[in-house]
Amino acid sequence: DGELYENAHPHDGVFSTTTGFEFELTGLPAEEMGMPAGKWDVSASDSTTDSGTYEDEEYYCEMGIELFEGTQMITTDGSQIEVMQAYTSPLPWGMTCHIANLFIHAFEGTEDAATLEDMIEDSTEEIADSMGGDDESRADSDQISVEMYAYGQDDIEIGVQAWEFDEGSNYEVTLVMIDSDGITQDATSMVVYDDYYFSEWDYMSTAAWGEHCVTAQLKDVTNNEIVDSATTCASVEQEPEPSDLVMDIIDGFSESTLDNVMENFGSNLEYRLDNYEADFPYDEGDMFVLWDATNNMVVGFQLVVTSEDSNMWYTLVGPDSDSYGTAPSPISVTYFSGQQAIAQEAEIEDDSTLEDLVDLTQHNDEIIEEAIEEATSDYNNDDSTEEETEEAAGGLLPFISPVFTIAMFAAAGLVASLKNRKD
Repeated sequence: DGELYENAHPHDGVFSTTTGFEFELTGLPAEEMGMPAGKWDVSASDSTTDSGTYEDEEYYCEMGIELFEGTQMITTDGSQIEVMQAYTSPLPWGMTCHIANLFIHAFEGTEDAATLEDMIEDSTEEIADSMGGDDESRADSDQISVEMYAYGQDDIEIGVQAWEFDEGSNYEVTLVMIDSDGITQDATSMVVYDDYYFSEWDYMSTAAWGEHCVTAQLKDVTNNEIVDSATTCASVEQEPEPSDLVMDIIDGFSESTLDNVMENFGSNLEYRLDNYEADFPYDEGDMFVLWDATNNMVVGFQLVVTSEDSNMWYTLVGPDSDSYGTAPSPISVTYFSGQQAIAQEAEIEDDSTLEDLVDLTQHNDEIIEEAIEEATSDYNNDDSTEEETEEAAGGLLPFISPVFTIAMFAAAGLVASLKNRKD
């Protein structure tokens, strides 16, 4: 084995970044809670650009490559290349630390640049405003001020203050609240007993929702004159009114045996995995970067494996090689290199679902299905009609989607892992 090292010295750089996000949530059944359809639909997006330069006088990074003796011939793009096995970064020498330093400066950005956190915070405030509006407000005038706190339709707190009264005059304050349609929802009046300053709090209510405005008037009763007034507005949130469907769902969950079913499922799955041992045919493995000594560049990687009862090493993932045979028990991974890798990248560029990326027909999920079947069998009602049984089963265990199947495999793996750790 041989080891070669080269140092990367201090350097400077230039960066330019675009940061943005998009968020959208639609389809929530607001109408089932007595609210307008689309009330809970939200969307937000934002983006910003930044650019700058940096210079690191004290930056230091050490990189190296460890080469192993011997060569092998691999096949890539239909041609054979002589390569050596190595431990190193797959990037060209010096680039690993340089790129890491560049990313650090790019993520930090310039001093005044907006961050992703800033954009999300601003958008969250905008979403909150669009969904509910402000539920508190205040207005001030020359001799009167009014505050409004809308906690709910029956809990709207109003505070009013008045000052600078004329001697010999009696005063009163009237409060009138109207909704967005201009309909008066509540009204009250207060007698001013103080000679210099008046402050009072009261509660009002409304049968409507949305924006409401409260007008406070200071009246000189002695002279029958409105001295001053102030108006402030706030949003009254609509109180949810669950539909019969929502109430039926809530009642159904409260009366169902779903918690027992899930508990039984976990027990059945653990029981079925109790004597299960992963039949992995290999006991040892190693991964190498493949180094083309002729052109001084990395041309691929190789994962090789062996077992205790064999002195042979095999390629589990990697290119065809004259030094390693194909693994007798392969895994579902296909190795691409060169132009083949470029073509494959273009082919899967638009794949965005698990069904696109994973062929679930290649996986045996009988253990999961049997555990689910046994978990639900204890709660079948023999006295019910066939139609009722199918309806209950359909409501309790809907169609097992591919995503749910993967989740069950994850649960199975977790159970097996915990058991192995306990053993």
